[in-house]
Amino acid sequence: MTDAVAVIAKAPTPGTVKTRLCPPLTLEEAAAVATALLLDSYDSATAAGGDVWCAFTGDEAALRAVLPPGARLLRQRGTDFAERLANAQSDLFGLGYDRVVLYGADCPTVDAAYLRTALAALDDADVVLGPATDGGYTLLASADPTPALFAGVAMGTDRALGDTLARAASARLTVRLLAERHDVDTLAGLRAALVDGQLAGAPLTAAAAQRLAARQLAEVSPRASARPPAHCGACGRELATGGHDDCARLLTLDPPRFCALCGFRLAVQVFPDGDRSHCRECRRRARAAPGRPTIGR
Repeated sequence: MTDAVAVIAKAPTPGTVKTRLCPPLTLEEAAAVATALLLDSYDSATAAGGDVWCAFTGDEAALRAVLPPGARLLRQRGTDFAERLANAQSDLFGLGYDRVVLYGADCPTVDAAYLRTALAALDDADVVLGPATDGGYTLLASADPTPALFAGVAMGTDRALGDTLARAASARLTVRLLAERHDVDTLAGLRAALVDGQLAGAPLTAAAAQRLAARQLAEVSPRASARPPAHCGACGRELATGGHDDCARLLTLDPPRFCALCGFRLAVQVFPDGDRSHCRECRRRARAAPGRPTIGR
């Protein structure tokens, strides 16, 4: 039995991918995050077994520049996302595969074990769906083409999964639902995936999420020092000592409590429109050495 796992992706060209992350990210930074998601998803698909394809839109050269040499590419066809998914599934079954998984590149929370579970579940179900926390789905697996599951479905909305299940019921297809996973369309989704431990199989995405959390260490104020952060905003210890993974998760939810420059605890005041904080130690040093920058938020 031959399987195809198709990673559904856009070529990671700045300005065309993950634009919902902008701002605060720049278009180039958003493209870098998209690349991390794509490579983690591709690696998980490879580890799951079967033939890996990348069903893509956008610049083929840009895509080949980041994927492993010899990656199988399938250009998407269709006027909307639902039609493109249906055509990608049809094209892969047309190549002779027995089972096909369609898997979003913005879902690095789906690891190799999850993909293998989806394929195994096809022994007892016509269709396997991986629900996403936003009301869509992370993957769809089947042993036959299922065009009825795509037609008219409002992809990219919180109705996508429900609409797909309704169409499956109308077509009398049995469905197995897997565990719910986050997808990564927004910074909130990226933070939630990190905090919930769903990026264990996605090291590049996890690193990107931690870098974004660490950025808060340096962004204590628009007037913050240009010096790079030396201390962790969650625990105050030096960043060079390592072991700050849990701190990075905390910083996705809470503002820094320690100064990024000196490691002293910040003085925090709570206002209706948000917290304000400043470092008394940095201010003391600034007064002692005129011209040195102060930090505050």
